Amino acid sequence: MTLVPRTRRTAPLARAPSQAGQSLEEEDQKRALKQEHYAYHCQACLGAMEVLKAAPPGTYVFAPGYRQRFLHAHHVEHRQNGGALGGGNLLILCEYHHRLFGDQLSRALVLAGLAEATPMKRAFPEDETGEKLQKRSGLLTRTPLSAAPFEARLYFTEEHAAAWRLNGT
Repeated sequence: MTLVPRTRRTAPLARAPSQAGQSLEEEDQKRALKQEHYAYHCQACLGAMEVLKAAPPGTYVFAPGYRQRFLHAHHVEHRQNGGALGGGNLLILCEYHHRLFGDQLSRALVLAGLAEATPMKRAFPEDETGEKLQKRSGLLTRTPLSAAPFEARLYFTEEHAAAWRLNGT
């Protein structure tokens, strides 16, 4: 067996200052959405069930570090297709829901869901036992899909929904 030498990777080209600033700003928005808005939970999981049901105390899923590894920031309008940067084009989805219906969602469908969203509160744990809870106001959207599961239920914080509406005008 002969080994073929690998080609060396070169450093990526430097970005223009405006691109670098936008990218850093978007990375900060992704972090804020994942950590501060949804406490490392998927918007679809939160749309379907209570926080403590999605991540029961005493299980490995309850640990934010575990959930964090499987959480994606999904651009509904993909960047290569001209999609906008920032929270007004992002959904926070677990790996399962990202694969299940990530590409079925469109900007128009999400905005239509937000237009008819119903208010809801979710209780997020503030301690390691899940006994101390903080209720957060938000919105539940029911977005129809053309294939199974035929509906995406998404929980939005009010601030994240406002970013979507602002970006949709």
